[in-house]
Amino acid sequence: NKDLLRRLHIKDGGKVIGGAEAFLLVWKKIPKYKFLYIFFKIPIIFTLFSYLYEIIAFFLYLKNRKQLTK
Repeated sequence: NKDLLRRLHIKDGGKVIGGAEAFLLVWKKIPKYKFLYIFFKIPIIFTLFSYLYEIIAFFLYLKNRKQLTK
């Protein structure tokens, strides 16, 4: 599915989490990056991060989609 290729996904327990929320969970579990989790979980910051993430992910997908069809 193209949506799965376009965004970061992680499996946390039995749930699959994608996008900006997946980054938060990764950062939360890595002590060196926990400060990013603390900062980006602030609601207004997370909302902005989510929008920015989707824009960047879309353009990276467009840039790399030829490699995905091989």
